[in-house]
Amino acid sequence: MDHSKKTYYTVCPYNCWPINCGISVTTCAGKITEIKGNKYHDFSKGRLCIKGQSCGEIQNNGHRLLNPLRRKGERGSNEWERISWDDALDIMAEKMSRNINNNHREANGIYHSHGNIVQRINWKILTPRFANLLGMTLWDGNFPCWYDVGVAQELTGYWGLHDPVEMGTYAGGVINWAQDPCASMANMVPYILQIKDRGGIVVTIDPRVTQTAALSDFHIRPRLGSDVYLANAVAYILLKENVFDKDFVQNHSFGFDLYKTHMSTFTPKKGAEMCEIPLSEIERLADIYANVKPLCTNLTRGALGKHWNGVQMVRSILCLIALSGNVGVKGGGGVWGEGVDWNLKLNGAVRRRKDIAYPPNNFNAIDHALETKTVNTLLVVGGNPLSQWPNLNRLRRQLKELDLVVVFDLFMNHTAREAGDIILPATSWIEELGLRTSNTHIYIMDKIIDTQGECKEASVWMDELAKRLGVTDYFPWKSKEDCLNDCLDSPACKGATIAKLRENPGGMRANIMDVPFNDFVFSSKSGKFEFYSQKAEELGLPALPVHEEPIEGVRSTPELAKEFPLALISARRNTHFHSFHNSHRFNPTLDAVEPEPLLWMHPKDAAKRSLKDGDYAEMFNRRGSGVVKIELTTEVSEGHVSLNDCWPELNEVTQSISAVSPHVTDALGLGGQPCYQNTLVNLKCLRRPKTPFKKGVSGLP
Repeated sequence: MDHSKKTYYTVCPYNCWPINCGISVTTCAGKITEIKGNKYHDFSKGRLCIKGQSCGEIQNNGHRLLNPLRRKGERGSNEWERISWDDALDIMAEKMSRNINNNHREANGIYHSHGNIVQRINWKILTPRFANLLGMTLWDGNFPCWYDVGVAQELTGYWGLHDPVEMGTYAGGVINWAQDPCASMANMVPYILQIKDRGGIVVTIDPRVTQTAALSDFHIRPRLGSDVYLANAVAYILLKENVFDKDFVQNHSFGFDLYKTHMSTFTPKKGAEMCEIPLSEIERLADIYANVKPLCTNLTRGALGKHWNGVQMVRSILCLIALSGNVGVKGGGGVWGEGVDWNLKLNGAVRRRKDIAYPPNNFNAIDHALETKTVNTLLVVGGNPLSQWPNLNRLRRQLKELDLVVVFDLFMNHTAREAGDIILPATSWIEELGLRTSNTHIYIMDKIIDTQGECKEASVWMDELAKRLGVTDYFPWKSKEDCLNDCLDSPACKGATIAKLRENPGGMRANIMDVPFNDFVFSSKSGKFEFYSQKAEELGLPALPVHEEPIEGVRSTPELAKEFPLALISARRNTHFHSFHNSHRFNPTLDAVEPEPLLWMHPKDAAKRSLKDGDYAEMFNRRGSGVVKIELTTEVSEGHVSLNDCWPELNEVTQSISAVSPHVTDALGLGGQPCYQNTLVNLKCLRRPKTPFKKGVSGLP
């Protein structure tokens, strides 16, 4: 056996998109001896947050799934028996064949989420290829995360895509709008501090006092869901004082005159009233947009999209970026998304059945498909719906009524324990070869150690299942490396190969423009930035950014608010990424930092309910309830509470409604986020939990 030390390079397995931090892994005799930050990585430069630092606790974890399992008792009994891969795949093939033979291919559904799409090839090519070639319904884990934000960008034709490194080097200021990088993407913080060190300004817009707000020069705390009024009131001032980018408006935009007229109704006084902030804060923000050049907006990844009016809130911010002259400018624009794509011709879309009405990747459609059993067989690949999807009591009932639920994951999670019939053991990210991208670079995710137990890559068992179902060309490549080299055959990845990526531990620069949209060509109908969106008009959506009150809120549903007066804010914290690894209870380091669902609550709201710091409480509304531990803080305003989105207790009370209808998702391939942020709750003291919080029950036989 070779006992020499070897160093490999990969990317952190947590999908803190678009922040993809580099990791260096040292092995000896095939065993990991050290995991640390990759000092060559163009963005993270050797730094890792607590999640990245503890990712080595995954591979040899005693709770790891290592063999296929079949449920023995009733669903939810958490009783399992080991079976072979052949038996597991035969059971799946039998159920799926029944739907195919009955001409209901769409009844076979697959939902793949961040545990799978951390490998970007799985998200964009290999899992869609499997679904398309088999004629399956395909849903992915971006609909709960950011797809309504994507709708807003598609309607304007502008997708941000600016590089955080460029922001740190060139920006005169940054606006963190509904974004808390200290909590959700820690390695962006050094670039924000670079701006401060140069004398630039850092602004945070968030109802909460976040870590990012604490290091900011200026913090605005608008009423939850009022961002359209804030952005449009700033635009009103820029227009009235004639301090907007006239060249951009004249030469590169569509519908400006209609937008200008529309903005005349959003007076700063009205904005201050609707946002419940001082007028002076709107005026100061307008001064920043008018005079700080270049100004970068670190745009919300998903928080605003989780509102009933999320699309319009994001559109109003995008219009403000354009109006202030920051589109196509180095150090300006919006930090959002990844600018590199693969050879998407490989995803099998051309072979997808056109005669089948598939339920689109929109939660309204998903809920209807499960409720009506339009989908009766569901493969859950690297996801955890019974933690991350809304209205869990409704979802539990729906999953219980399905014919077959298969879960493919590293650990037994909430969905596997409560609803699974077959459990398939997954490889970890360093047990398979993969690829990742950022705003500007392409990175290898090398295979570093041997596969544990009987774990398999998703594409391996998908190929075996596809062959059982009569599809022999799902994986036509001789090796995974051949597959990935074909995936790299795209204009953006020109010149990149697996061999060359191995020679470049810092990644390879993609073949994309240095500054996004500096050619002023936009993906809109007019080819220009659309202040007035023609696509929106065609789809029956507001063509200009308008304000709507939430479907559930203190102002919009006052009678309901009498019973449930607290607005629940879904949040991200640095100790978790969604519900990975059973809400991280199987990662000892992360579990030690936040072992229970901590609900942030203002002391005055707690006093009204006789709650003290450290008390346990039942958080409830008419949809459900969950037990939380109270943490008193003034970081949330009175009338608000906040819970980390990794905990299923959050989604016991959220609602299964999306503002974006399925026909929009059919047209754009985007939209359908549930209105997680529009949830009213109340609390009552328990003193001690009804059932003790457990580290997690693996249920392994």
